Amino acid sequence: MWNDLLGSNHGGSPSARNLSVLVWGLLFVGLTSAFAEDAKPNVILFMADDFGYECLSCDGSKDYQTPNLDRLAETGIRFEHCYANPVCTPSRDQIMTGRYNHRNYEGFGYLNPNETTFGNLLKQVGYRTAIVGKWQLSGDAQTVQDFGFENHCLWNMHAHKVAETGRQLPDPETWRNRYWAPALFIDGEWKLHSEDQYGPDICRDYALSFIDKHRDEPFFLYYPMMLTHDPFLPTPDSEGKGSQKENFTDMVEYTDKVVG
Repeated sequence: MWNDLLGSNHGGSPSARNLSVLVWGLLFVGLTSAFAEDAKPNVILFMADDFGYECLSCDGSKDYQTPNLDRLAETGIRFEHCYANPVCTPSRDQIMTGRYNHRNYEGFGYLNPNETTFGNLLKQVGYRTAIVGKWQLSGDAQTVQDFGFENHCLWNMHAHKVAETGRQLPDPETWRNRYWAPALFIDGEWKLHSEDQYGPDICRDYALSFIDKHRDEPFFLYYPMMLTHDPFLPTPDSEGKGSQKENFTDMVEYTDKVVG
């Protein structure tokens, strides 16, 4: 799906505009202080939430089918001695800043406004930047743009952050839902979605639109997913209402589908 959107001009032969998918669990490779002006690869970084190595069929799992992620593992580079924080929010702090959590994690849902992220660095060298998926960070009235992201489609902007900016907060029970009928913060505005709309699909479509819009210029898309964090709910591909274990299996395989 992602490759199809890039079109024929972004096909198999290497070029300065080729899409570089640098993705595997919690890794990001390729950030430097600057890229040469004539060689700025496009970068998409996926980060799954609460997704362990045991979820990947390429790592020997018999319970989950992940053909798209398996293909990335087969054709790309595998890093087999890497560690992530076992909790979701500190992991996002860490990967965005490149700093271990004992140096930068000050509290749940907080990203220090003095931190520099890979969004800041890539924007400084001429990249168009976007973040889609899960945010769940705040910090002294900072905005997503302050951390280097020009565009965003995000779940869970904090209530006090919204109060500071004067924006209207949706019903508390609604804005907490990340999957069905989500309330998402899209380019500075709250948007409520209907019961048949699925948050990961909305984020995927926003990401594809961003890629299409900026296909002729260097871009950085960071996609920290809502999947596969609880609650464990059916996906659009689920057959009826399953158990939590069955739903989690469907969520793992839907993660693979979104990447593919």
